[in-house]
This record gives sequence, structure tokens and C-alpha cells, in this order.
Amino acid sequence: PIDALRPNPYQPRTDFPEEALAGLAESIKSAGMLQPIIAVPVGEQFYVIAGERRLRAARIAGLNKVPVIPRAAADKDMIVYALVENLHREDLNVIEEAASYERLIKEFELPHAGIAALVNKSRSHITNTLRLLTLPESVRELLAGGHIGPVHGRLLLMLSDAKVQEAVAQRIVREKLSVRQLENLVQQLSAKPASRKRSAGSSEAYKNLASEMSEKLGRRVWIQAYGKPGKEKGRIVIEFLSPDDFAEIQRVLISGRAARR
Repeated sequence: PIDALRPNPYQPRTDFPEEALAGLAESIKSAGMLQPIIAVPVGEQFYVIAGERRLRAARIAGLNKVPVIPRAAADKDMIVYALVENLHREDLNVIEEAASYERLIKEFELPHAGIAALVNKSRSHITNTLRLLTLPESVRELLAGGHIGPVHGRLLLMLSDAKVQEAVAQRIVREKLSVRQLENLVQQLSAKPASRKRSAGSSEAYKNLASEMSEKLGRRVWIQAYGKPGKEKGRIVIEFLSPDDFAEIQRVLISGRAARR
């Protein structure tokens, strides 16, 4: 009976779009469930390790019973089964994928190479995917929603300032930047202007101010200062990439409003 089935507590997928489930439910109504659900028996209940999306759709379709293939599995096997099944059949978003790898590491102390062997991926793929979890939450949300791609995310990791990462991520979405365009932008943002004399611009106060200005403008800002404390001189450098970009910065500086994102 369908009421005896429970979701896998290790299910890596967290997003089940209602529209897609409704379409699958209609298919199940007309043709039945063609592919059995794989589940682990625990007492009188069964925990689904492959087929939770089909189970949800079957409930929407009003089914009382569904075909199930019982399988014995330890907790580790349940995670691996769910991860592999979703990776190959349901296209996890990259953040769900990374979170699943992280769980394997934390709960079972699996090395990157071990995870790579289990899911048939390269070790570098596992490592690069996990690194995306270090991006700011707003950027991870853009990745999870498919608004920016994994390659965009990896390029953003080359920027050390989290606020700049967020600002550039918004520009990717707003301006539909390609990977090549983002590569050029990251290179320019990472380049440091030539210093003049002995610079005091590396002080924490100037760094924080430059970071705040970068966040407001959505562009990289450098502050170069030199001279004795209290008598500093210097300059503020604001990066722009095109005449339109320059016009936008000019609008922000004159109006005092935040840059469009």
C-alpha cells in the first residue's frame, strides 16, 4: 500500500516542481506506473531510495498501491542509491549535488576520490562542485535556480570578496554574461592598478570602504592612498567595461542611487 512508503531521509533532491509532478501524475493515471519504486523495508514501512518523484505523483493521481522492489540497504547505501538515481534520472541542480557530496564526506568520511568512484565522476568534478558551497547564499540560490551555470560559479570563486561575488553574479543575470565575458570581467577585477609611491591603501579601513563602494556600484573599486597618517592623498579607481557601463556608474554617482541589478 502507498501509505506504507516513506521518503528517503537522505534524499538529495529538495525541489519537486508542482507542474512537473502534475504532468507525471496524469501520465500515471493513463498508463499506470511503468517503473517500480525501490525501497528499503524498516518494520512495517518502506523507505524509498529510488523513485520519490514517482511516489509523489502517484499520490497526486490517487493511487492506493504502487509496484515496489524491496531491497536491503545500510544508511550509506541509501544515500548512494538516492544520489546516483537522482544524478542520472532527475538532474539535480548543482547545489543539491554539492550538498549530497558534502553529506557523504561529513557522515561517512568518504574522500573525494571515493565519491568520484561511487558516482562515476572525476575527482576534479567532485572537488569543483563542492567548492560552490563556499559562495554566498544569494549566489548559491542563483545556481540552484539555474539563473547562472556551474562554470559561472567556479569563475566567481576566483574573486576573494563575497560582496563583489554577489554583485558580479547579479550582473551575470542582468546582462546575460557568457562564460567568456565573465572570464574577461574576472581577470579585470582581479588585476590591481599600479601603485604610486609607498601606498597606505592596503589598510583595513580603505579596504572596507572600497568593498562598500563595490557593493553599491556593482563594479570593482580600488582606493589608493599614500602619505603620512592624517595627511593622506590618493585616488579612487572605479572599473567600467563599456560606454553603457560608464553611463550607469555616472548615473549612480550623480543620483546617489544604487546600481541596477
